Amino acid sequence: MISNVLLSRLSPLWALVNGVARPFLSRGAWRAPCPVISVGNIVAGGAGKTEVAAWLAARAQARGLRPVVALRGYGRPALSQVGAWSDSALAGRGRNFPDEALVHLLRNPGVPVVVGAKRAEILQRFWNDINPGLIILDDGFQHFAMIRDRDVLVHDFSVKDPLWRDFPGMLEGADVRLCLGATEGAAKVPAKWGAKPWVRASYGLAGVRPSEAIWRAGAPQPLPGEALLFCGVGNPARVKASVEAAGCSVRAMRPLADHVEYDGSALKELGRWAQEQDPSGKLALLTTLKDAVKLQDDAAATLGRPVFVLDAGLTFHENEALLGAVLEGL
Repeated sequence: MISNVLLSRLSPLWALVNGVARPFLSRGAWRAPCPVISVGNIVAGGAGKTEVAAWLAARAQARGLRPVVALRGYGRPALSQVGAWSDSALAGRGRNFPDEALVHLLRNPGVPVVVGAKRAEILQRFWNDINPGLIILDDGFQHFAMIRDRDVLVHDFSVKDPLWRDFPGMLEGADVRLCLGATEGAAKVPAKWGAKPWVRASYGLAGVRPSEAIWRAGAPQPLPGEALLFCGVGNPARVKASVEAAGCSVRAMRPLADHVEYDGSALKELGRWAQEQDPSGKLALLTTLKDAVKLQDDAAATLGRPVFVLDAGLTFHENEALLGAVLEGL
């Protein structure tokens, strides 16, 4: 298996291919009848695009802009190519939807989510059904089939050996640059990149929710003082850092593959790991919403201890208004 360090050394070739291909692949791109905002990044995995796209969708919905979120949809095959379910409906049929799409549907009920590699085609196919007033592309900077009105680029300068999808200079041309770190201290913009304004933000944890209760409304519970942590996300170290910054000591963390599926064997292995780390069975398991949407209601019984889901959002430290302004004048 190729190491991440070696991949990071080779990734400039990926950036070069995108840079060369962009003007050619963008020819004939579709101009949607409504504005399009892309939330993307220039590295692979774990930058926080989904959090930022969900934040924008919530603000757009509050302003009556009729937002639709469109994303590729990694992981399990979509049961349908368009989803706009309520929390109660998600607890059944919708659980076969890709994980990031489910996160959007839970975060912003009533905001349709379009899933598929050919987002332009799918949007046009279902246009009359979803009636968008604004399209938000989650991970859209390397999607060349649609004309974008505004680009929001999310970057974390604290990540070591990133896998470059585009060269760093592309940050200069973005409409909004957002530095998103695990904590306020990690959300730092190097001096060489400070000539243009940056939005600075980190993950804020409001508490936790029982895994079986994410499909229902309700206030979060306080974070425990100590817990075990597992997650299958692009940057698990960021999750651990944000949990500990919120005051919860992580005795052990089990990082899993991004978009991992929690079938019976995976849960049994996870349960064995938890028992090894905490034979007393007193410590709860923490995980992310992206992971929790793939857990069945009886997951806690299989794991032998309760599972709690991190209630995460964005905490802004500088220039929040710049991100909100991306919705102005559309």
